[in-house]
Amino acid sequence: IANAKHHRSDVWSSVVAIIGIVGARLGIRTLDPIAALVVAGMVLKMGLEIAADALGQLTDTTDDSIVASVRKAARSVPGTTSITGARARAMGSHWLVEVEVIPDAYIVSASAADHLAACIQRAVMEAVPEATEC
Repeated sequence: IANAKHHRSDVWSSVVAIIGIVGARLGIRTLDPIAALVVAGMVLKMGLEIAADALGQLTDTTDDSIVASVRKAARSVPGTTSITGARARAMGSHWLVEVEVIPDAYIVSASAADHLAACIQRAVMEAVPEATEC
């Protein structure tokens, strides 16, 4: 997606630059500096978007839709009473997710709790394909 945005911005900045050059060659001298300002604005906008994305990843900004999907998947597993916490953070193009679950009263042994955790992990990984670890 980022590559497509990059190519699209290259095309539009080239179109604007060509319009400015052709306008200047046809005698409309103000078109060239206006085109230069438009291209500079486009470069600034792309730079700010890239910086905002990088800052979001550096500060562990989360995606609420992924957290909601994680909660929904964990809640759907039999033996889960409630979800007390769910977090997701980006790691490159993947997500690391964490879920805190309160099991129901019938989960009384460590092996049953481990089985419940494995079932929740499987459900979350199937529901959120972007997740690489749960």
